[in-house]
This record gives sequence, C-alpha cells and structure tokens, in this order.
Amino acid sequence: MDDHNKILSILIQGGIGDFLQYAQFIYDNKINKRIQYIVQTHQKSTLDILNFLGIRPISFEHYNTHSELISLNNKIINLENTYLCPRSIYFTNSPFINPLVKPNFRRPILGMHLWGSKYSSDTAITFGTETKNIPHELLYEIAKSEIQIFLFGTKEEISTITDIHLHKNITPIHNSNLVESLKKVLSCDLVIASDSSIKTMSSMHKIPTLTIIPDIKDEFRDENFIAPYVQDSIMEIFKFKNLNNPESVNLLINASKKFVEKFLQRKNHD
Repeated sequence: MDDHNKILSILIQGGIGDFLQYAQFIYDNKINKRIQYIVQTHQKSTLDILNFLGIRPISFEHYNTHSELISLNNKIINLENTYLCPRSIYFTNSPFINPLVKPNFRRPILGMHLWGSKYSSDTAITFGTETKNIPHELLYEIAKSEIQIFLFGTKEEISTITDIHLHKNITPIHNSNLVESLKKVLSCDLVIASDSSIKTMSSMHKIPTLTIIPDIKDEFRDENFIAPYVQDSIMEIFKFKNLNNPESVNLLINASKKFVEKFLQRKNHD
C-alpha cells in the first residue's frame, strides 16, 4: 500500500483534560478517512466529547487503575502505524464556541471546581500523595464577595455542599452531557479550579485561571497543563502540601480572594 493511503491509528489516552488538548487535532481531521482512533480513558464521559466531534473510535477501553492502563498499552505497543494523538495548548478554532451566540454585558462570572477525578484520587492514595480535592470553605469565602459563581462538578460532588441553595450567587453546573457543562466554562470571565478539566478548558480558551495543585513532582502535569499557561500569563498557580491544615486553607483563601480582586480591579479600570 502506498504510504499516502495507509490507515493511521491515533491513540487518545487519559482523562477529560487530555481529550480537550487532543480535540483541536480531532476537529481539524474529522473528515480525514486515513485516520482511525483508539481510545483508552479512565472517564467514560469522554465519549460525550468524541460524539460531539463526530468521531467513532474503533476501540474504546476504560481503565480504573494505573496498572490497568499499562496492560492496555501492552496490547498496542507493537501495532504498526499507531501514534499518540498530537496535543494543542490553545484552541485555534474551538469547536466548543458557537459563533451565533453574542457576548452580553453582565456582571462577571467566576467558574469554580473543587474536585479531582476518582482516578486521580485513587492514584494519589495509592502513592501516598495529596488528592486534588479542595475544601468547601474556599467556595463559602469567595461567595461572600457576591460575585456570580458557576460551580462545576458532578451531581454527586455538588450534592456534598448541602446548603448551596442558601447562596443565591452560586449556580450549580452538572449537565448529564459533559460537553454542555464544558461549554458553560466559556461563559466565565475567570476560573478557580483544582487540577482538572475545568482549568484546562478555561486556559485553552485564554480565560484567566487560578489552578490549585498539590505540591508534588509531576513533570507530565507541569509540562502539558501548567507551564505553558503560566508562561503566557493565562494561569496562576497555588501549590499546597496539606489542605487539612487550617493555616494552608487560609493561605489558599487569601490567594484566591486576591486573584478575584485583581481581576475585578483590572476590569473596572478597562
């Protein structure tokens, strides 16, 4: 077969944040009949992204642990013409933006996400490191400013905030379809989030983002999801060692308040 006619197998691997960085390549090549996709993911809801992009993978495999991922990799490691999907740091023509929707002039909206995925939490526990989950106190303190807040999370995650109905400026975002929730990030003027897909969605669309991450060595995370956006002044980071420590939580709250205040001052000046 001529090289120009060979079928290329593209591996899409990881969680929602990874799929977002793959999305530009998928979108740009959705009518390329020489490309087929192999999917390995720890989040089944990523299928919503593939459906949205019009892609039907030849293989969709789910894993729960790092060892299961290694087993999946061993199945395809020797397959010919199989390549890892290229990533994009930013969207050049985002498929998530509806050009028919015009921006309206309104009070600023802050997007917040306080949780990490089950896979990331289980992996952290296995290796004895901090999980990505953020104390609810941060939400309560930020809500006192009366800024409009979109709180992203699964229905189960958001249900842990039992008195959310008492806060009129907090709107829960937990659509059953993942893509519909991700699109809501584009309505936000700034974002405070854990190391999750919400911060990836915002930073890829150049929305000012404060990302709260465990202070651990993670070269893959830093090289792909942190450093490029920090370098471009899209993202600020807050690193923590132990959020069970009240002093650490206070430092986080103060850093988050400063992030919001700085944005509001800049917006008022503009």
